Amino acid sequence: MWRRYPTDFPNDVNFIMGKSKEVSDWNYIHWNWYSKRNAWGIKFDLNKKPQGTAVLTFGIAGARGHGSNGLGSRGDASLQILANDTEVGRFVTPSTGGDCYRSQRQSTRYCVQDIRFDAGTLRKGQNVITLRHTRADLYKQDQPKGEKGSGPGCIMYDAIRLEIE
Repeated sequence: MWRRYPTDFPNDVNFIMGKSKEVSDWNYIHWNWYSKRNAWGIKFDLNKKPQGTAVLTFGIAGARGHGSNGLGSRGDASLQILANDTEVGRFVTPSTGGDCYRSQRQSTRYCVQDIRFDAGTLRKGQNVITLRHTRADLYKQDQPKGEKGSGPGCIMYDAIRLEIE
């Protein structure tokens, strides 16, 4: 799982709406260890510049906290959200189970997080939502990391939805 991430996603996740395929271009879990940069990108186009309030809703199927040493912990998982390189919010979700990535149905709680921000942060044309763990660590293929102890922290998204009010 996390050991294959550098091979499966050598440039991390960069999902393009309408073009990318969920099965091959989106990892099922957002580890706090990354290949090149601590940023997952979701690119999408808008026909016009929106007005009002944007609401980005995250359905969190599972989360595992990440400690200051970069390894998973029972603490909280914290995510920073950017829209077009502007921070629009952060959220902290408690660890929902130590092994959420492999036994989510047995040991975790589902939660929902909403991030509300000025829709004017978005623009006509291409936009990018960026997701970053607030505590993250570089991980290279075959690096002996987590071998004697815990693996990485993570967030397992069930759904991510953007709406304009």
